[in-house]
Amino acid sequence: MRRRHLATAAYCQQAAPSPAVEDSPEPSPALAALLDGLGELAGPLASGAPHTLVFAGLERHDGQAPYAFVVAAEDLAAALRTVRSLPSWQQWAAGQRPMGAPDDSQPDVLFDRAHSHPGVPRRGAYTDLRGEQAAGHLSARQPELRPEPGTEFPYAISDYGQAAAEALGPEWESEPGYLGASCLIERPKGPLLHLRLDFCGDLLIGPADGEAEDGHDIELSGIPKTAEQLATAGEQIAAVIRQHWT
Repeated sequence: MRRRHLATAAYCQQAAPSPAVEDSPEPSPALAALLDGLGELAGPLASGAPHTLVFAGLERHDGQAPYAFVVAAEDLAAALRTVRSLPSWQQWAAGQRPMGAPDDSQPDVLFDRAHSHPGVPRRGAYTDLRGEQAAGHLSARQPELRPEPGTEFPYAISDYGQAAAEALGPEWESEPGYLGASCLIERPKGPLLHLRLDFCGDLLIGPADGEAEDGHDIELSGIPKTAEQLATAGEQIAAVIRQHWT
């Protein structure tokens, strides 16, 4: 007997952050029959493995629980693409803009990957969008969300400095600045260099005891996202150091 939760695409419900509890009680036969009947009225569900996706919206600033949505997909990445294409989820996301924010601004929504998982929640409320998914109500346009922390800029400036010191040779050392926002690079009997961002947001390296704008700009070939790209950035920084301080 197939069982469904009452929550469909009609409205968004808050979800407990814990995705599963093994000792969750099973519904009684009468309740199960009622849920099945209501499920038939709601229409068929999309075929495929169910996945729960958890999103935190404006409510997180008040300490409230995030929202959970269920869709059918082969894996979590496909589920994320699917849920973002469904009109009900897009309507919910559009309501997660701060009061007075422009309509074209990004919703204040964060994807909670840690609590998203295959299957449906064993407790807590959620919004089941598989009926809407089965009906083919998909939108070609997906709203832009804030990137997950650590994905847009996976490496700190201190990591750049360490990669540069490694490229320069074993006699060079690096010391990260506060929160990794800068880095000191030096070698014995050599100048102490400061890698940082200048007032314009450009990557700059110069003497640590110089003025704020003293030094040389560094043009990287791109934002490093992998270890290999970080090593390339280190080589580019090392090239500037070799040109001016060795």
